[in-house]
Amino acid sequence: MRKSKKIIALNFKSPGEAAEFLERVRPFIGSGAAEVKGCFLKLALVGEPEELRESYARVMEIVRQWKLSRRLPKQGLFRHSLGLLLLSTKMAVGIPLTAIADALALKGYQARLEKGYIITNADYSEVCKIAETLSEKYLEALSLRATPLLKRLAAILAAATGAEVKEALERLKVLGLAHEDASAKCCTLATGYNEALQRVKAFLSAPQEDSHEQKTGNHHRDERGEQVKSENKR
Repeated sequence: MRKSKKIIALNFKSPGEAAEFLERVRPFIGSGAAEVKGCFLKLALVGEPEELRESYARVMEIVRQWKLSRRLPKQGLFRHSLGLLLLSTKMAVGIPLTAIADALALKGYQARLEKGYIITNADYSEVCKIAETLSEKYLEALSLRATPLLKRLAAILAAATGAEVKEALERLKVLGLAHEDASAKCCTLATGYNEALQRVKAFLSAPQEDSHEQKTGNHHRDERGEQVKSENKR
């Protein structure tokens, strides 16, 4: 049976975006051909009728996902396909997908998972960057003497702030969200994971002076009190 051909013509915002999309879609064009001219990409799909219909459907689904991820809708939130995201990022180690949304939230973005997508106001490049950084921090966290959920939270905090994972763990201790468990000989969360995440988010979004007060706690106030007493004596 003679093979059929189907042409798909696409326009992108930049030549770089056209080339990047081609890399994502190349595995699905089979024996077909592709041509990039500036912001314009032409795909020629070739195959038996049934095979061609399947290839065309796969390519157009990727086009749909790409547009959702790269074109900011009226609602102000992107829909980034998790499938495309995982293809676009270099992971040092596997991570829970919900952790990506948690890290974005700590950086001040809106973010949630919904049916195979990350719904967020962060653009695609930012989400990819966070995912890669988070994966690196997860790899670091494997060496911590801590429970899995605490390792996860420390890695997320480190990815959001640019700190080392050990520094993030110490910060969680200062905030009263982690403590040493003598019986288990490791650190553990002092509260539920979701509550701890919200408290870390509140801490990071607080004004700098408030953050300093939370970091130093009563010790800072004791020093100020001691100073006042000394001044009164004089």
